Amino acid sequence: MRLQFLGAARTVTGSLHILDVDGVRILLDCGLFQGSKELWERNNSFNFNPKDIDYVLISHGHIDHCGRLPLLVNKGFNGKIYATHATADLCSILLKDSARIEEADTERENVHRRSEGLPPLKPLFDESDVDKCSKLFQGVDYDRVVKLNGVEVAFRDAGHILGSAIIEIWAEGIKTVYSGDIGRPGMPILRDPKPIDSADYLILESTYGSQKHPPYPPTVDEIRRMVLEVYRRGSKLLIPAFSIGRTQTIIYILNHLVENNEIPIIPVYVDSPLAVDATEIFSRHPECYDAEFKALLRSGDDPLVFRGLKYVREDEESHEISNKREPNIIIAASGMCTGGRIKHHLERHLSDPYSTLLFAGYQARGTLGRALVEGRKTVKIYGKSYPVRIRVESLQGLSAHADKADLLSWVKRIDGIKEVFLVHGDYEKSLALAKNIQSEKHAKVKIPLQGEALEIS
Repeated sequence: MRLQFLGAARTVTGSLHILDVDGVRILLDCGLFQGSKELWERNNSFNFNPKDIDYVLISHGHIDHCGRLPLLVNKGFNGKIYATHATADLCSILLKDSARIEEADTERENVHRRSEGLPPLKPLFDESDVDKCSKLFQGVDYDRVVKLNGVEVAFRDAGHILGSAIIEIWAEGIKTVYSGDIGRPGMPILRDPKPIDSADYLILESTYGSQKHPPYPPTVDEIRRMVLEVYRRGSKLLIPAFSIGRTQTIIYILNHLVENNEIPIIPVYVDSPLAVDATEIFSRHPECYDAEFKALLRSGDDPLVFRGLKYVREDEESHEISNKREPNIIIAASGMCTGGRIKHHLERHLSDPYSTLLFAGYQARGTLGRALVEGRKTVKIYGKSYPVRIRVESLQGLSAHADKADLLSWVKRIDGIKEVFLVHGDYEKSLALAKNIQSEKHAKVKIPLQGEALEIS
């Protein structure tokens, strides 16, 4: 059996690994690289022939794990894509939205390139590629074993976002476990990550491999403080958020604060057609909910609906809310400010010292979000420079990723591990986690290089 790491190796984003088993080629995720120009350029091609791939297994519907599927199809892949039912539904909207953003951003870039006499760029993929891709998805239930030409696969709940999965693979007498992204125990809406009892080889994410997250309840207190501050100042609270997962968690928290009279009723705009669609998909997949969320629904309280909340689809309305003088909260994609409507809100409000910009998730190196979190005084948006005077805050208590302690606790319950491969993390985070795993579990740990291939037996 051969395992090759072709994405998210010593970096975050771009998850993509190939498992070769007795003539069967399986792709584990097919994610988009995000961040620096060097990383982005990796998106343009694959280091293999997509026509040779038999199956793709998708851990969850975040763009850094599924975002290059349409390009894979464009380059000739015509096999089956397996994912949980919720992930398949989310990918159907996420990839179409991604195609629209890719085409729009490419056109904006080409306006700039034409002015400098440079040749135009082509988008990575378009909506027709997404349509072809969607037809290849096969939704599966959690915990059901699927047989693929002598290989057996099962998807276990990862508790990261709706439909997220840990993937167990049995082949040639070897059990390989691919973690995807592991969620945090005790977070709202979703169930906790499912423990795995055994594995020969473990491919494990390490995004927060050296960090400990602040506890969840104090994070809610911090959001309350920021809402009250912008309300008193008559200003804006801008929240860049991933449309799938983080947006729904923030809505859940704001619902709690409003329903318990802890904040005034203030207009809250979810300014993302993708987030609107994703929230509708949430309502169709109760199999993913935790007991508390189900109890609230049974009581007649929908935690994703409250007074003052409005979902925004149209571009025209998006521009209108950015220009409103009243204090309000705007939640818009993308979470790392790499595209989407958050960028035009930033153009409008970056220079406003009375407004607040709240980051509620990981910011990859080379992204606009990372530059703002690190305190950059001037940033460029679509080629134009803007001074940064807005108040920038960051909360890690809302992270949907397991932290160091969560990962170690999850790994310690797995028996029989021969070797752990750490992926989806900056090298220093992976290295810190590797040392802890070696100390706690006494298992061999490797941090593979981009493109590295290994024989496992």
